[in-house]
Amino acid sequence: MGEAGVEGDDRVRGVHRQRVWRWRKTMLLRCNVARQLLGVMGAIVLALAAVAFSAENATAQDETPAVKPAAPATSPPTARAPTGKEVVLADIATRRVAVTSTFDGSQILIFGTIDQRVIDRPTRDAYDIVIVVKGVPETLTARRKARVAGIWLNVASQTFKDVPSYYAIVSTRGLADISEPDVLSELQIGFKNVPLKLADAKGEALPKDELAAFRAAVVRLKRSEKLFQSKPQGVMFTGDNLFRATIDLPANVTVGRFETTVYLFRDGKLRSTYQAGINLEREGLEKYLHGFAFDYPFWYGIAAVILAVAAGLLASQVFGRPGK
Repeated sequence: MGEAGVEGDDRVRGVHRQRVWRWRKTMLLRCNVARQLLGVMGAIVLALAAVAFSAENATAQDETPAVKPAAPATSPPTARAPTGKEVVLADIATRRVAVTSTFDGSQILIFGTIDQRVIDRPTRDAYDIVIVVKGVPETLTARRKARVAGIWLNVASQTFKDVPSYYAIVSTRGLADISEPDVLSELQIGFKNVPLKLADAKGEALPKDELAAFRAAVVRLKRSEKLFQSKPQGVMFTGDNLFRATIDLPANVTVGRFETTVYLFRDGKLRSTYQAGINLEREGLEKYLHGFAFDYPFWYGIAAVILAVAAGLLASQVFGRPGK
């Protein structure tokens, strides 16, 4: 009985050593496979970065204008005074906003002054400032739903083009108290006067009330996403002629160039305007991935599939249960 017990223990130890040896062999094999997959994924990422970088350089070279004979230097138009002598001068604290993967919105400071005042009264009582910021134009479709046989379905739609992706109004007081509706409409100031062009000529045949409902739906949608903003009394005078205002940019804003226009009103009439630009630009890895995805969509899709398969194989090799 004693010898039989010893032989049984030796047999158990032998089986245990074989299992340990197989487990070590399996884990070593999986580590080698994991290292190879990591190398493949790293090579793919480097290839994507190289292609995106070369595409960006090629685009930059294509967009480089040809050298032309030097022309007399002229200062860019900044301020314009339609009537009277007053001139509004303004500037933006940040002309360039970097959009990265961690971008969660930003705030833009706009400040300025009124030059050559012709009123002896305090500036805050004699003048009004309206600041309008417009984002990149885009195409947007508004749809109207109705209940059909107990199911909500899209029964009508209207597409608009050149819709500002972002539209903000900041003023010293309510627009109705600053100028007449005709003047505001001509200057495209206010949500009712946002330029919404019909993308299809068939939309012109719609009744005015139905077309107005579609326009109102676009504005309502944009306001719900905080892409259309209004701040009455958002412009504050900090001195005799100085004023300042802040513009909030949400995280979902479209990247591109934003046009900023400052209007100076006195007694309901436009006295001067000033225009400036704000550039929202992508930076970091997001910039290269975005360029690669939109410039080479087919290869971007292939690379995404390969990365997904490689990541799945890597996870299965690292976290999979070893075979017996």
